[in-house]
Amino acid sequence: MVIHDISLEREREESFPSFIRWRALLIRVRSMVLPGCTSAVAAFLTFLTTYGISHSVMADDVEVDRTSAFDAALAEEWQAKILPILSDHCFDCHGPETQEASVNFSTFTDLASIRSQSALWDQVGGLVKLGAMPPPDTDTLDEDTRERIASWVENTLHRVDCGVVQPPGHVTLRRLNNFEYDNTVRDLFGLDVLPSKKLGFVSDEVGNGFDNQGEVLSLPPLMMEKYLAAAEWIADQVIVLKRESLRRQRNDGTPISLTESFKTDFEFAEGEYQLSARLRFGEGQSGAIRVRLSINGEELETFDLPPGEDTKRWTRSMSSGVHSIQLDYLADPEPPSRGRNDRRLFVDWIGIEGPRDGLPPFPRPHRDFMIAEPNESLSVQDAAKQIFSTYLTRAYRRPIDEADLTPILAVVQKASEAGWSFPEAIRAGLEASLSSPAFLFRAESASGSEVRPGVIRLNDFDLASRLSYFVWSSCPDDELYRAASAGELQEPAAISEQFSRMIQSAKADSLFHGFFAQWLGLRNLEAVTPDTRTFPIWSDRLRQAMLKETELVCLELLRNRGTIGDFLTADFTFINPRLAELYEVDFDGKSWETWLIRGNNPGRRTLQRRFVDEERWERTSLNGQRRGILTHASLLTMTSNPTRTSPVKRGKWVLETLIGDPPPPAPPGVPALEDTQKDHQNLSLREQLEIHRANPSCASCHRVMDPIGLGLENFDAIGRWRDKDQGKDVVASGELANGRNFSGAKELAEALLVEQSKMSKHFASKLLTFALGRGLTSADQCVVDDIVRFAEARNFELLAFFEAVVQSEPFRYASFQED
Repeated sequence: MVIHDISLEREREESFPSFIRWRALLIRVRSMVLPGCTSAVAAFLTFLTTYGISHSVMADDVEVDRTSAFDAALAEEWQAKILPILSDHCFDCHGPETQEASVNFSTFTDLASIRSQSALWDQVGGLVKLGAMPPPDTDTLDEDTRERIASWVENTLHRVDCGVVQPPGHVTLRRLNNFEYDNTVRDLFGLDVLPSKKLGFVSDEVGNGFDNQGEVLSLPPLMMEKYLAAAEWIADQVIVLKRESLRRQRNDGTPISLTESFKTDFEFAEGEYQLSARLRFGEGQSGAIRVRLSINGEELETFDLPPGEDTKRWTRSMSSGVHSIQLDYLADPEPPSRGRNDRRLFVDWIGIEGPRDGLPPFPRPHRDFMIAEPNESLSVQDAAKQIFSTYLTRAYRRPIDEADLTPILAVVQKASEAGWSFPEAIRAGLEASLSSPAFLFRAESASGSEVRPGVIRLNDFDLASRLSYFVWSSCPDDELYRAASAGELQEPAAISEQFSRMIQSAKADSLFHGFFAQWLGLRNLEAVTPDTRTFPIWSDRLRQAMLKETELVCLELLRNRGTIGDFLTADFTFINPRLAELYEVDFDGKSWETWLIRGNNPGRRTLQRRFVDEERWERTSLNGQRRGILTHASLLTMTSNPTRTSPVKRGKWVLETLIGDPPPPAPPGVPALEDTQKDHQNLSLREQLEIHRANPSCASCHRVMDPIGLGLENFDAIGRWRDKDQGKDVVASGELANGRNFSGAKELAEALLVEQSKMSKHFASKLLTFALGRGLTSADQCVVDDIVRFAEARNFELLAFFEAVVQSEPFRYASFQED
């Protein structure tokens, strides 16, 4: 068996302090502390870049032993059953004499030769199963024979003998992806910032469908430059050097439209403050608008704002603590018509000045980080040691030792000797720690207990890190770190207890962005732009509302005993006023039409909605034809074209994403659907698809995809209900490939439930891939089967899939190279 050599990992982990020494040369200590900084930084970048790229190992490089008995059975079936079928039905086109598409089945003589061309044989299995090969017009195979071939290919390429103990696999050392980096900074310092967006991090690569996969998270030089800049920027946000600079503060605002609000928070000391806001409105327009200023939801003043620019000021006594200042755009005598934004209120900034007497408070991140100050009895080094001893255990996600502290304290010492103030010196040490591989990479040690040759049980801190980045995409919190320190995480019951606590935390909302959105492909919605002439209701705010709906439903199913089948048949959803208008359903007990504001033309709707609050969401029952996520506007829009629906895209998405049975690529030379549509523009989409399926090369795949997509035709390209398409009645009925008939989206969802076992296996595979941060091997398929069995015993509850993953051997154990 070929196992990843982690002796190099141990060697590099021991070298972490040397990385920090390189980083120490970069910071503001620079030439005034140590000369030759530029060459040192270049060396650091080169070394660390090499570290990031060369340390990647593909999951497929980890070969799994297949027992001779298992392979012998497959080889016997190949010789006795599969090869004769191929010889009789396929050799005429793919044999010794003719090799269409350069495929010659006669050259495959044993399992090794077949496995060496796994991509080709995967496609063969898919085409045979669908009936695309042999071509229907030349030869036919009965369903049992097709299933036999497809099953044999699946077992040969992707299965091992689950009766034999399999290795848990090795997870590649990986860098934090951008989402994890932002969340980790948030939780370490209590900062509501997004460094990856602020500093323009390089986009993460995606592997195996997710952006947290170790084999693709390399570290190009540009990314390292961004990390160095981010370390300095974050340190500026955490540590305040001049307290008097806090006496005047400003937060940037944003343009808002009628009925919208802008809110921002400040931390106050007790005392008198001057509040101010720079506002702009409707240059060249007429008529004053109505604006309200509130503090913590309590109205302070309502005023009229005429067109032009103005800086409004108020004086108010404030109590100590964090308070919210909000501006509401209440009314406009001339509301804009649809498509016009010339009467928006521009909130350039909101500021505070004060307190009149006394000192402004340090922000909480500063107070939480600067837990010690040097004094007569406490040296600079001792104070710095107190600060970093506490902080580094969280930042490095493991216990620290003198080797971790020494280089950081050396930076602080040299900066202090150069005349820097204590906060400046601490900030230099903070920058060094944020540039350390111990922070930037999730490195797992080989210090866990050995359970069998070549396999260790992860130590508690590595397991805590796996748990937190799986559920929260962030670092362990105090409670999880406490459990790791106490050695509790070696017990399965303790892991379940921690997982149950974590899944109910608001931080577990990260599972939507990290897992659900990527599994469902919803990140693609950001790139979709429906035609606004065809769909004038479309806007970026509507796009965000669509995403939020699916997020809330996914998290509701996860936390409240939803099942895998509920993705198809859930009879509820969440809406805000924008979605209420799109779906034409009541919101807050009122008809959706009451939320619209009409302009001067009574027969024309306006762009604005009455009392639209993007954060106001309510759960609502689905009593019509909508059921489950198949009828969510997010997924319907994502699988459509800019001006019309696409049954083919929708059907392919269901097969590929939900069921895990994607149709193979179209054979070469197959005419595009667009050609059929161009020649038959007067026909309905259903009729055009029927003509397209008449081509034998197209029929096998389209007979599987098209009925699913056509079953969703009552929903237009942005997910609105419709009865007609281009003046013709929509017919949303059909027959699935499994013989189930349906009429409409509701019956379609129920018919697809027959595929629940496939859905469960595919979901388990995707979830395990995300949790481990690597592609799955053949041995992992046994674990997937175990996860599905565990979930089946719990009625296929989503939570059961997650619980089975965190208890699985690949999640809790790791393979390693014996010395």
